[in-house]
Amino acid sequence: MEQAGRKGKLQSQKMLCSQPEGQQPQQYQAADINALFLLWVSVLLHVFPAFPVRNDNRKLYYRFHIHVNIFQIGDIFMRRSSSDLKALSREALNGQWGLPVAAYLLIFICSIILTLVITALLSPYSVLSIVTCQIMIYIVNLFVSLLQAGNMKMHLNINRKEAFELKDLILPFTMQPDRFLTVNLILLLAEVLPSLPLTVLSYRTETMESLFFSLAASLVQSLIGLILSLFFGLSNYLLLDNPEMGAIESLKISFRLMRGNKGRYFYITLSFIPLTIACVFTCYIGLLWLEPYIANTMAHFYMDVTGEIDNPRPKEEPPMQEQPFNYM
Repeated sequence: MEQAGRKGKLQSQKMLCSQPEGQQPQQYQAADINALFLLWVSVLLHVFPAFPVRNDNRKLYYRFHIHVNIFQIGDIFMRRSSSDLKALSREALNGQWGLPVAAYLLIFICSIILTLVITALLSPYSVLSIVTCQIMIYIVNLFVSLLQAGNMKMHLNINRKEAFELKDLILPFTMQPDRFLTVNLILLLAEVLPSLPLTVLSYRTETMESLFFSLAASLVQSLIGLILSLFFGLSNYLLLDNPEMGAIESLKISFRLMRGNKGRYFYITLSFIPLTIACVFTCYIGLLWLEPYIANTMAHFYMDVTGEIDNPRPKEEPPMQEQPFNYM
């Protein structure tokens, strides 16, 4: 009797779970899995903020602009290649090379003139003058870094189809320049200090050995500078887009943004080496166009990493002016 009862229960369960004839058992499709994944990611984006928002007495301190549409979350994982970014740069600069070329030429002239003046005024025949000269050159580099940040702003404006002009170069001087100076000073010290022993040896040895140590110091600085750019290469862009952001915070956020993008940044940097070598055969005149091309490509890289290319920033509308009421 018990066995008959169990068989009856099993048969009743089979009857309840059975499907109509001609209908296949329901299975999870790939679209369902994708929908569940998008829902899970969207919940995370709402519950956990991607970047910190700090509040203080000045109301909202800043919110980093990443334009993400949670219904197109798959676009986050699609990064543009080096050739795609270069194509966007050529399109953006088409017919607008004049001011970017003039901006690069102005930065180059300022750097060369200031360096020549310092080396001419300070005699290189004493250790004190050599140290002073080197320190002054580093100070010049910090000053030029502000102009380079202004050049970045110009290329961001070009890519965003906003108005741009030559005086964009001095814009960082009006945006709390200590933030830019702090970032570039930290990166400069990180480059110089490891190569300092080689620099000292280059001044204390004979001619051939001095040349060897000098080249070694330059190579070490260049290598360290490249490595640092893989982590903190977006810091100046962040400061330009977020006037209230601090220097250390820009370094932290740049470090986060470069996760998963270092290889692409490194490849983009290396891809310009053949063009740089080709500029040698033009007596370096080709650099007048190559440098703006590189700067614009890097600006597009920043906009791609932050998602701005796919989700452009909303343009600020000018405030409405109050019109006088006509009683007649």
